[in-house]
Amino acid sequence: MYAVLVLMLFVVGCGGGSGSGSVKSPTPKPLVIKNIAFLGDSITQLGTYPTVVAATFGATAINAGIAGQTTSAMLARVDTDVIAQHPDLCVLFAGTNDAYFGTPIAQFQADYDAVLSKLKSAKIPVVVVTPPHFVATGPNSAFDGRDLNTSLVPVVAAIRAEATARNLTVAEVNNAVIPLNTDGEHPTAEGQATIAVIVTAAIRSASSTGRY
Repeated sequence: MYAVLVLMLFVVGCGGGSGSGSVKSPTPKPLVIKNIAFLGDSITQLGTYPTVVAATFGATAINAGIAGQTTSAMLARVDTDVIAQHPDLCVLFAGTNDAYFGTPIAQFQADYDAVLSKLKSAKIPVVVVTPPHFVATGPNSAFDGRDLNTSLVPVVAAIRAEATARNLTVAEVNNAVIPLNTDGEHPTAEGQATIAVIVTAAIRSASSTGRY
């Protein structure tokens, strides 16, 4: 059975005659979610959270994660891997590898904005995810002598800023304690389960507020 999520659209109308304005009641618009696309990197490709989240809504998961990819690489394939699949919702989980490989923040912002613009043009609702912290003691916690968690700060800030500007709901994985494997980067099974809970809650929030 497909889950029906009721999205509330607020429409403000202007009255005629006397010139006084009137506010119409919120109009519910049911959205039937048959499939959810998950665009991301190895945390998505190798993770269990997409399947768990989709199953919660009685939907099919389209796993569009590819290990090692930055947002630029996701932008290059969003048309074929997401938009061409006609999902009812896209969960965008990007930024980890941008912090890891040191993508200039202006480039990250441009790529991230372009991905969201493509999804908006295709009229695909979106929930964005902030990436988890790296483990300071893990072997992947430093790259070229950089503190990756420091590199992650502007990436997360950019994601939140885009979400605010576009009125999107954010699944705040970055604010949570996510158990990671010994590489200091990839979530354990428990970590994936935590991500699934956070993303599920974000989708429900988006559906009830219209922030998608």
